[in-house]
This record gives sequence, structure tokens and C-alpha cells, in this order.
Amino acid sequence: IPPGGVLCACEAVTIDLGEDPARNIETEVGYLIGTAITAPIADLATLQKHIKSVLAMIEVPGGPVETTGPPTAADLAAWNINAKLFIAGDYKAPEKIDVDSVTVTLKRDGETVNTGHGADAAGGQWETLRKTINTLVALGYTFEPDQFISNGALGKIVKAEPGSYEADFGPLGAVVFDVVAAK
Repeated sequence: IPPGGVLCACEAVTIDLGEDPARNIETEVGYLIGTAITAPIADLATLQKHIKSVLAMIEVPGGPVETTGPPTAADLAAWNINAKLFIAGDYKAPEKIDVDSVTVTLKRDGETVNTGHGADAAGGQWETLRKTINTLVALGYTFEPDQFISNGALGKIVKAEPGSYEADFGPLGAVVFDVVAAK
């Protein structure tokens, strides 16, 4: 995500489909790195020491990319599924939140359009995060303080349509935002 793509749920957020009509909405649990990670992590206790905060996160991927044919799985991974922005909720102390028990409900204009659960991550949120970080470290990447990472969508990926949205993440709080039609 480019630095300008990190939005705060503490401010009014509007997604303009005129800028990118192919947007989607993903509800995710996000993690804020607290201390650098430069080597594989052996266990969950060590991983948790590197995480400063957990947070509700709305990722808004989509938009055109340059292609010469149908995208492959490798293309999608390289594009980070074309992530361009996300909305960050309130930061919470990781030891105070059972991320596997988080249930999120996403509503558009008061109607539920998605429900997901933290435990949907294969092996649980923390183990999935550890495996993801270890895979990326093995590929030569490092994680620096104040970088964000998530385990992906909870529930389904929802096509962004005009309306007022509220994502209730229970103990992680709520994220509200609007989506407006292309003009």
C-alpha cells in the first residue's frame, strides 16, 4: 500500500468510484509492526512481541493493471491483488484482543452484505500471520516498525457499490465510510 493509501477511520472517508470503478471491499484484521522482523519467527510468543497493535482494517483493492493476457495467480500476488488503500481502525493492544474470536459484520445502508470471523484464517490469525511473515522473510523481505500487514479477507470480498458502510469488528471497534458513484 503506498503511504497515501493509509486512511484513518477517525476521519470521514469517502471512496470515489469515479477514480476507480473496479473497487472491492475486504474486512480484515490488521497488525502494526512494533519492532523489526528480519529473520524467521519460531513461535507465536516471539511473533506477538513484534506486534505493536491489532486493528480493524478495511482494504479497498481494485482497479486496472497493465496486462498482456489473463492474470495468473503469480500476477495477482505480485500486484498484492491490486491493493491501493485501506482504512485503519483504532489501534488495540494485541494482548487484550482474542483475534480468532473477532466477528465482523459489514453493512451497506443498514443491510448486511458480509460477515466474517477471525478464526476463518487457516490455523488461526496468529499462526497464519507467523507463516506469512516467515515466507516473506525467506524471500528476502523485512518488516520495519510502523508497517502494516494482514491475513486477508474475513468472509467474502464485496464489490464496492455506492452507499454508506459500517463494519462492526466487535472488540476492535467499528469502521464507517461512504462509497460514491462515478460522476
